[in-house]
Order: sequence, then C-alpha cells, then structure tokens
Amino acid sequence: MNEERRPAAEPDVGSFTEELLTAVREEALDDIADALAILANAGSAATSAALLNELVDRCAATIRARFPAEPEDLYTVALTDRSGSEVTIDRMPPGPRAALRALLAELAGDNGGRAIQMRLAGGGGATDFVFAVFNLLMWLTELSDTPAGTPPVLSCFTP
Repeated sequence: MNEERRPAAEPDVGSFTEELLTAVREEALDDIADALAILANAGSAATSAALLNELVDRCAATIRARFPAEPEDLYTVALTDRSGSEVTIDRMPPGPRAALRALLAELAGDNGGRAIQMRLAGGGGATDFVFAVFNLLMWLTELSDTPAGTPPVLSCFTP
C-alpha cells in the first residue's frame, strides 16, 4: 500500500499562548505549571522553541508599541523580585536569564544573540524551560498592564 505520509500537525502555539495568558490573568498558577510541565516533559523541542519564540515576539512587540525608539536607541529594563527588591540579571536562574537576554537581543535587532539565548532558554532542561516560559508570561502580562511611556519593570519569579 502506497500511503502518503504527512507530518503531524503542529499545535497552534498562538492559541496555547492565549490560554496560558488567560490562566495568568485568572491566577490559575497550578494550571499553568501543569501545562508547562506536560509540555516540557513531552520532549517536543520544536513546540517548546515555538512557544518561547512566540512569547519573546509578543513581549518585544508590546514594548515597541508602548516605548517606540529610534534604531540607535537601547532598551533597558529594571528587574525586581517578589518583594520589589532590585535583581541583577546574573542572579536570575538560567532559563529566565536566557529568556530576558533573548528579549533584549530581539529589541536590539541582534538575531544571532537572540538565537543563542533562545537555545539556552529552551535547552537547559525542563525546569529551566518552565521558569523561562513562566517569566515570559508574567512579563507579557506586566507589560500589557503598563501605561505607554512608563518604563517597563519586569518581575523575576524564581523557584
């Protein structure tokens, strides 16, 4: 029998991202953790990378919309922990640190730097991936709630 083989359909990452963002807004953190753990343990590197890319793209688009800049301008961010204390990027766990660096590389137009950081964010193991995605989700929510012209402050959520 000569059957045409088709690749498995890729999941709709945009819809999945919207579902995760809805869960963040509803503070359904257990649901988010469960969904991300399943995804991380499923071993689908392509889907994990697509989700990370989608979130970085959305964060960058939100920042650009609220804080338009000239090509030579640099974006900076302030990081805080749950208590509101300042956090340096080097003190962040590997997954979120790579995700933030990927976001900053995207904003700077550094495609090579972004690609390296995206591999680090998604390739360090399930825990790094889950924390990278969770932080990106929180940042996207925080950025969406930030009025135009207000400097972005990104919270750092760590284990």
